[in-house]
Amino acid sequence: MEDIKSKIEQNYSTFSAGLKKVAETLLKNPSLFAIQTANQLGKEIGVSETTVIRFSRAIGFSGYSSLQKEIKEKMLNPRSSLWEYEADKSQANLKKPLHQHVMELDSDHIKQAARQIDQEIYQLAVEKLFHAQQITVTGARSSFSMAHWFVFALDLIRGDTRLLRPDTDDIILRLAELNEECVFVTVSFHRYTLNTLNLALEAKKRNAFVIGITDSEVAPIREIADLVIPVQLPVKSTLDAAPAVISLLNSLVAGVALKDRKTFEQRRKAYEEIHLHHFFA
Repeated sequence: MEDIKSKIEQNYSTFSAGLKKVAETLLKNPSLFAIQTANQLGKEIGVSETTVIRFSRAIGFSGYSSLQKEIKEKMLNPRSSLWEYEADKSQANLKKPLHQHVMELDSDHIKQAARQIDQEIYQLAVEKLFHAQQITVTGARSSFSMAHWFVFALDLIRGDTRLLRPDTDDIILRLAELNEECVFVTVSFHRYTLNTLNLALEAKKRNAFVIGITDSEVAPIREIADLVIPVQLPVKSTLDAAPAVISLLNSLVAGVALKDRKTFEQRRKAYEEIHLHHFFA
């Protein structure tokens, strides 16, 4: 399904409201496309049969039947992101050391992600993070390590940044602290855990500004977040996408640090004046 998802991402901004409705249904429930006719699917979604067929052609298929055939084959032979992660490495025709091959791919992904980022969206994210009374960040599974690093770096730079961990935190208390002066950052990558999305929804209800860091313009967090920064790469595994995501997060930290250099310098000096020799070698 990853190649179909990629085609949707490439064309989503040009879709009409009806085509977007079909695209979102496909991403959420591809099994409907595998078992229903175009007419049945249109009635289920609330669009015409013609719209379903037009959508199929818009993403490169000759018609609905060819899209349906592709989906059936994908569902009968599913491959996990871990399989693709290993296959990409083992099947590569390596004319150079493996570490060099992998690191150069990471570098290419970072450059590709950098070209995708909308400057206005980036600047707005920096503004919101800089002025926030408090920043709360959450992420689960493979997204957790990225969320954890972001919290560490932002808290070092500006303070008042917290990692929300449902496994150890009192969620009700943490959410109750949020208000319109707060920013809630959700790091949400495939497989898009419901827990993370529900936390973002609750933060939104409390008027916090929600920023979604994700892997697609059509990812589920798009329906909740006030601002979405997608890192769309030709890889399925979050393990492969992680270096580019960390680089994006680092650029946000840098933006916040440079927003007010005087305050940053004061914080740096205060940090460096603390000597805890019994904690560090």
